[in-house]
Amino acid sequence: MKIKWDDGQEVTWKRSELAGKPIAFLDAEPADQPGPTPLKSAQPLKATRPGRLAIPKRQRQPKAADPQTATATPKKLSALDAAAKVLAETGTPMSCQELIGAMAARGYWTSPGGKTPEATLCAAVWREVAVKGQQSRFVKTSPGRFALR
Repeated sequence: MKIKWDDGQEVTWKRSELAGKPIAFLDAEPADQPGPTPLKSAQPLKATRPGRLAIPKRQRQPKAADPQTATATPKKLSALDAAAKVLAETGTPMSCQELIGAMAARGYWTSPGGKTPEATLCAAVWREVAVKGQQSRFVKTSPGRFALR
């Protein structure tokens, strides 16, 4: 960064040398002469990496929830939640294909257009069993059949 003083002297600094130093304007430009726009504050900029400066982000206001849309649209069930609900209602172990049919018939969940929703549901059930272990909602009863724990 080059700075030219009023007396004609030029000074050059590297950005990394200026990283932790505050910036302030000591003399303002006269109003009739166009000049650089002054900074809003004289906060020091923090160096995140050598040669890079971090500019603080502005705080965003949270969006106000629309009361009409918040109550009008209930949250949809996920495929796993719908499967758990069907298994709780029936009380019998079911295959993923049977679960998909029962969930669609009861209106809990329908496939958004996938070609193999039963394979997707089966993978999700297996993933929950593998990740959560004993805290999983599902348990394998026989090959390809699941029940609630």
